[in-house]
Amino acid sequence: MKTCVFVVALAAVLAKAADGQVCSTYSLLGNIDCGGGQRTCYQSKTGISGGVRCTCSAACSAGNYLGVVATSLAQWGTPENCTFSLTGTAKGGTKSVGSTWSTAVFTSASLSYNVTFNLITLTTNAVGDCYQGQIEADPPITPPC
Repeated sequence: MKTCVFVVALAAVLAKAADGQVCSTYSLLGNIDCGGGQRTCYQSKTGISGGVRCTCSAACSAGNYLGVVATSLAQWGTPENCTFSLTGTAKGGTKSVGSTWSTAVFTSASLSYNVTFNLITLTTNAVGDCYQGQIEADPPITPPC
């Protein structure tokens, strides 16, 4: 019992950064794959048609679920090209949900475009957590063209 308490206390101390903010250095996730065996995902594309997508998955070494997954995508200019250029960005990786330990995978996709000199950005997010399951699963982005 004393060893367990010591380990938890040590983890709490090590999880504090120099500026006092909590860091996400510890992970309860294994086999993290955001495409090609990478731990993160990033895509960006600009044009009158295109698409970006990130999918991240991981195995849970603790919690209520065996594995978690998150997918976000933005697609535009289908079946016909848009009359103006849009920029799609997708990213993903791991994150902490309510603790200093990484227990979740996340993805996010956005679609940005200008309308009469005003930048419009649409965003969709997904988060899968080992303890809470699918925390966030926004619908796909509906492009303006």
